[in-house]
Amino acid sequence: MPTLVQVKELKQLEPIKTGVADVLVTFDVLGLIFPDSLVQIYASGRSDTSLTPADLKDEVELQVNEHVGYSTILHLQAGAFLFLHFCPRTTTNGVLDPDIDAQPFDSFCTVIPLTTRAVLPPSPGALAAPVITSIEPHQATLHNEGSIVVRWSASSEFDKYHFMFTDSFPPPKSEVGFHEIEIEAPRSHGFSFRIQPAFARRTYTFKVQGCKESEVFPDECSAFSPDSTATMPKNTNSLREFLRFSNVQLNPGIRSLGAAAFSAGIRGMMRL
Repeated sequence: MPTLVQVKELKQLEPIKTGVADVLVTFDVLGLIFPDSLVQIYASGRSDTSLTPADLKDEVELQVNEHVGYSTILHLQAGAFLFLHFCPRTTTNGVLDPDIDAQPFDSFCTVIPLTTRAVLPPSPGALAAPVITSIEPHQATLHNEGSIVVRWSASSEFDKYHFMFTDSFPPPKSEVGFHEIEIEAPRSHGFSFRIQPAFARRTYTFKVQGCKESEVFPDECSAFSPDSTATMPKNTNSLREFLRFSNVQLNPGIRSLGAAAFSAGIRGMMRL
């Protein structure tokens, strides 16, 4: 079994700052750990691009007989949507090996999306716009289409939200071309919305506005939050990983899923 990283926790530390986000990461290591091996942690704006030295944020040395409880603090850009790549690396004579089991090392990276928070000063005399705090892409499974869960928080108390999104890229300069959802959430300081279906490799743009309702006067609304953008990662090519995401165990074989599951072929079932 190749060495793999299982991320246990990603937590942005207080206080939230404007420029740099301090993020605590904790992970375990599965499989065989070779002497002088390590885990490199990269941060990139996309999940499917080649990693560069500039993306490297930290290196964590591994101990041969220790598989759990590794941690470090990453210093990342605040207010950004990133993909963190946790990449096991082996060495030969002190030099990093470019391949593992005759495959490029980045084939074995664990990729986790993360949105870092930042302090956004409110406009004087106006309601502060909600802040999108996390964007979570979820790949398609055997039972569900792919989706993106967008969460936001608000310093003001709102009664409803106007959530807008589009898969046009670059996004339209006006509201025309955006899908708009009105969400009732009385006396709330945030909410969330799931976009489904969301398709692999498409780029989605989101923004949200908060409003206070009045029985007498027109609604008092904030400005929209700044546009936040995320690209859905490509679906896994691994049948084993696809079935793990789907919480399915094969017993005794793939035909146990039933003919309807793979009537369009394996690639069709995996949305490839």
